[in-house]
Amino acid sequence: MSAIYRPLPLSSVRLLRFLDDTGMKCSLYEYDIEHAPPYACLSYCWDDEGVEEPSGNRPVISMNSTPMLIRDSLYSALRHLNYFVQSKDLLFWVDAICINQEDLEERARQVRLMKILYEGAETVLSWIGLPSNEERTQQAVRLLEALVEIPIHVLDAQKQKANLEWCLQYLHQQPSFATGSKDDILLAWEALIELLKRRYWSRTWVHQEVTLPHVKFYCGRYCFSWPHLLAFNAFHTTYGGNRQVPDRFQLIVARGSSVGSPLLDLLNAYNNRQEVFVRHRVSMARLAAVVRDLRLTSCIDPRDKIFAALPHASDVDMARDESLTAIDCTKELGDVYVDLTEYLLLNGRGLEILGYICANKGDANQKNNHPSERFLPSWVPDWRIASRIRPLNSTGLLHGDYNLLYEPCPGTNIALSVSGQTLRIDGFVFDTIRCLTSTSGREEDATLPSGLRRSWAGELRASCHSLSDEAFNRTLVADAKHVTSDENNRDINVRSGCVDWDVIDQFGRDLDQRRIRQRVRLLDAIRCLCRDRRGGNTERGSLGLFPEAAVPGDRVAAFLGGNALYVVRPCIGRPGYYSCIGECFVDGMMDGEVMVLSDTQGLKANTMMLI
Repeated sequence: MSAIYRPLPLSSVRLLRFLDDTGMKCSLYEYDIEHAPPYACLSYCWDDEGVEEPSGNRPVISMNSTPMLIRDSLYSALRHLNYFVQSKDLLFWVDAICINQEDLEERARQVRLMKILYEGAETVLSWIGLPSNEERTQQAVRLLEALVEIPIHVLDAQKQKANLEWCLQYLHQQPSFATGSKDDILLAWEALIELLKRRYWSRTWVHQEVTLPHVKFYCGRYCFSWPHLLAFNAFHTTYGGNRQVPDRFQLIVARGSSVGSPLLDLLNAYNNRQEVFVRHRVSMARLAAVVRDLRLTSCIDPRDKIFAALPHASDVDMARDESLTAIDCTKELGDVYVDLTEYLLLNGRGLEILGYICANKGDANQKNNHPSERFLPSWVPDWRIASRIRPLNSTGLLHGDYNLLYEPCPGTNIALSVSGQTLRIDGFVFDTIRCLTSTSGREEDATLPSGLRRSWAGELRASCHSLSDEAFNRTLVADAKHVTSDENNRDINVRSGCVDWDVIDQFGRDLDQRRIRQRVRLLDAIRCLCRDRRGGNTERGSLGLFPEAAVPGDRVAAFLGGNALYVVRPCIGRPGYYSCIGECFVDGMMDGEVMVLSDTQGLKANTMMLI
């Protein structure tokens, strides 16, 4: 690589210029990032994760008159996109070419600049890949072009039956489908779903590369943009989960519902990023929220879930290069995750980061083919685990500016320190889990709330013989609810929530807009708060929401200055040492009642060693 690369100054980048119309002959030029000429950035999916293609089978391009091996996906991207780049008289930034991948220090420095790089580009070209079928891909993109023309007022959830029929008639009148049969719409829809389920959409780096307005998505020679995807999302949101539409439309609706989470998560990330920009004039969110959005994405190197987030976080100053948040490609995976958690415990929003602890880390090591010789402490979230678990205080809100609702130990301050892999923290251990229900379903189907009412209530009554309906309904939503903020007309979370089964059970009936929104809020809160959690009862007789990994006999703790309660497990033979299992909600113990126990029953705060 020495013939291609030379040491790169700290604030400089390399940009590629095509030298012919094949895309196979290029040169690299160095520029200070603040004074670079107009350029485009490439976003693409590297080939199969973890599969190293033999060098003899890989394509070769000419870079600075030197042969350079590249991957198949990049080869096809260069061949198809070079014409657009040259026609706009742009240079091109491609990570695999413009960064010396063998220089770990340079890689780390360039990752720090990627946010500036992508936001400063004239355009971002997103290469989804080659069409699996030319005709079907053309149908899919034509359908997107037709969907974007549907007037937004037609996508009205209160008039779904009539409007869906109108929408399909409207689509058939579009030039792409006017001369075909009605089956053409279904075939195009099937092709679109196939396109939107490609692995590209689940890439970790995609969330940071393409959640910008100036992006063009390419599948071969076919192109679309964010307005097309947002139009699909509006149609999907209106009809995707509705079971009351006419039977003859079930096929199109069912296929619309099957896109899966990666693209929908990306759409949410795009919307959140634009909302943050509109409100604060910066396209950044807090670090914990950015890492959370990347948890379900996929990458070859699991450190990338942190490295990709750091430049986009509003509460991290990359210029200071603090050791805990340094993008350091020589760091071990465990050190990256531990350092992130320590940084957020010391500089974040209280103990919020502990709300992302979930599942069993041994299972994660096995399922994700990561050896477990480097053990993660129990208090460190394992971001390799594809989980939607969120802090209880978020109550299902996607944006990161939710209110902190609970204060188990009012008037106290967080007291913690980190030494190696041990978190030393002060708090009270005040209760024990007596019984637990089964884990709630992970599927986001409409039967989840009523299913929980049957299964959890039955299991709890069988174990504790008496069950307060009011306490049960309050626990399912962690005594919280969503209301509309008068200030910015978006949902915020407040206390005093309780499940209204009359609203839940009105599925399919005519509801006014206010009741529809109330129902959607309830469903979202129940699904978020109960997913991957279990109902339970404590020795003191309180109902609660507990982590999936909790077992009877685990203790309930309140950390000083915290905004939630926690399940901890005593380490056998090591007094004062615990494993942290995760956050929990205990009805009647979230508002200072722990301090009452301290005053009336002599409960004392102790230092706990979490390992």
